[in-house]
Amino acid sequence: MTRATATATLALATALIGATAPPQRVGFAKLGTVISAHPLAPMLAQYDRAIGALRRTSAPPGLVDPARDAQRSATIVAHRTSTAAAQVHRLATAPTRRDRDDERAALADIEASQRVGDSSLASYRDGLARETNDTQREYAGAIAQRNARALSAREQQLREDELTLAFDLARRDAGQRLALRLQLQHLHLTSSKRTTLQRRLMALNRAEQAALAVRQRRNAAILAAYRASLAREGAEATASLAAQTDSKAAANLAIRLGVSRVESHGTNVPDLRVRMRSFAVGYSAGRTADAVEDALRTSARELPQRFAALARTDRQSAAQAAEQIRTLERDRRQLYQSILAHVARLAERLARERGLRRVVLTTTPPRGSVDLTAGLAAMVRRF
Repeated sequence: MTRATATATLALATALIGATAPPQRVGFAKLGTVISAHPLAPMLAQYDRAIGALRRTSAPPGLVDPARDAQRSATIVAHRTSTAAAQVHRLATAPTRRDRDDERAALADIEASQRVGDSSLASYRDGLARETNDTQREYAGAIAQRNARALSAREQQLREDELTLAFDLARRDAGQRLALRLQLQHLHLTSSKRTTLQRRLMALNRAEQAALAVRQRRNAAILAAYRASLAREGAEATASLAAQTDSKAAANLAIRLGVSRVESHGTNVPDLRVRMRSFAVGYSAGRTADAVEDALRTSARELPQRFAALARTDRQSAAQAAEQIRTLERDRRQLYQSILAHVARLAERLARERGLRRVVLTTTPPRGSVDLTAGLAAMVRRF
């Protein structure tokens, strides 16, 4: 066999061997399983919980736009307060005119027959009491709604303050907590060293909880003082209106009782006329009604301003929460990318160790691939 023939034969054999040799296989690992095994995976879960909590706080169920709702409520309360003012005005004017007409009619009846039925007095008393109670009830309801809205907005603001503090503390101590947990996962720790690390981790958690508890107690005191202030102001305003309307009703009823008593017992007409003129001169219902009406209309002007301030506070809080969500999402995305890059490097290393062409990180394994999920997860835990 010549040298050229031998060379050709060797080349042909090599080609045949290469053609029959199996290609390098491909491995795969389930990405979700490997990511969950990474030591930094709990931080991803913490980010998710923080983002979810902020979103729930900034958008409570059934409360799409608190600021807009507050403005709408302010308009409603102001309208009802104005309605109450109009009713006070009506109580002060219409009944007065009606009283004067009734008094003149009573004088004519006394001159004619010296008697009058009890039904007129009972009807007048019932109508006067009904109008007075309606005015007081509507005003008290408007004050209660105002207080409830203001207290709810303040409570939400303080709750967001506590959540913000909790998130800030968790982010501040995240590095130290992660380092302690990674050290605790070391298999060759002595018992005393493990105990020391566990105590440090518990101390870190207790410090965060203590700081949050201080903030919660402070906010609870603030909310209690604000609630007491609203209740005190509402009670004072309601009591003032009740006293004024009751005084007006008592004055009207007293004159009607006097007329009825004169008619029932036959008191002489000239004496009754003198008393009626004296009452007309000293009658101050108009001034009382003006004072009550001015107070109600002042409240109607001030309520929208207070609710507008609450609306501005809510919008600022929502903007701050949105900014925090964006920051947390950015940090989580960066953390996830770093974890994914770390897993990819370990997958390349595992492929070289197993003699595979590569390791695919996927949820659906390629045809004919080797499942290396457990092996890669173990490598991720060690690193």
